[in-house]
Amino acid sequence: MSTPFAVHMPKEVTVVHLVRNPVAVIASLLGVGNFKKPLVWSPGVKFNFRYVPEMQYTDSPMVLAMKYWLYWNKMIELRTDFRYRSEDLADLETGELESLVTSLGGLYDSGAAEEAINHLGITWNAGKRDMGVRWERLPECNGLKAEIEEAAYRYGYTELELYKYCPHCGLITEK
Repeated sequence: MSTPFAVHMPKEVTVVHLVRNPVAVIASLLGVGNFKKPLVWSPGVKFNFRYVPEMQYTDSPMVLAMKYWLYWNKMIELRTDFRYRSEDLADLETGELESLVTSLGGLYDSGAAEEAINHLGITWNAGKRDMGVRWERLPECNGLKAEIEEAAYRYGYTELELYKYCPHCGLITEK
């Protein structure tokens, strides 16, 4: 939730952009009903609409979820020092994770880190997912899908990862 404020942080503050596969995020947002119509104006939904003006009340839930992923990530790009894909963090070896944490100025506790990774995995906060969400089913919507694809490639996702992403388990699977 700090994304809208990151541009105002002092340069000494390290900003880490943790990005997640767009298909997984869209599936999660739709699965938990964040943008279900009629919209419930919860504090979180109000916050999203306030800081992502591209989101319009008249947009479908799918388009709202797509816009959220794209524009929220674009916003943090303005002030990112480091970017990591959440899917890749689970594959870091202990030494790599320790190096990453300490390079960002954190204190590393190997026991706590291993316990957290083993217990939580990479998709623990993803919530319920809409199992029907697939890349090929996303609407084009005036170039929105193409913009998401371009951003996903910029963040290191490949066409294979977009088309074969399983929103249920978070793993690359066959179509």
